[in-house]
Amino acid sequence: MDSITVPEDLAQAQRTWRATYQALAATCRPADNTRLRRRLLRLSTRIVRLRQQAGSSGRAGVRAA
Repeated sequence: MDSITVPEDLAQAQRTWRATYQALAATCRPADNTRLRRRLLRLSTRIVRLRQQAGSSGRAGVRAA
């Protein structure tokens, strides 16, 4: 079985997303809910972009415009 190499920035973004989601599940304060939901949206966008970059070049990096 081949191992899959995940770029470190993508792995870190996924860990941060998971921690943020757990914090959202544990909070009871509406102000925290809004802040955490917005953070999840930003992180989700970042993860999608990082996955696209990794898939298009075989590694994470800046894509040519």
